[in-house]
Amino acid sequence: MALSDESVARYANHFRIGHNASEFMIEFAQRYEAGGKTQLVARLVVTPQSARELHSLLGESLRDHEALPARARRKS
Repeated sequence: MALSDESVARYANHFRIGHNASEFMIEFAQRYEAGGKTQLVARLVVTPQSARELHSLLGESLRDHEALPARARRKS
């Protein structure tokens, strides 16, 4: 995957997902404190097929991460 010069990494610690018959909307946000301000960082709209692929990739990555020794997980 090639990244453009405009590519920016964003931090998110709050997520919301909605869907209709033909698409999923995934919102990534940053919440500062309990009950405090939440700032939308990005919104992705994907097909159900792409949502399934994302679900599968995230599951694989989580399984790989959990298989790491505890010391290695703390570094990530």
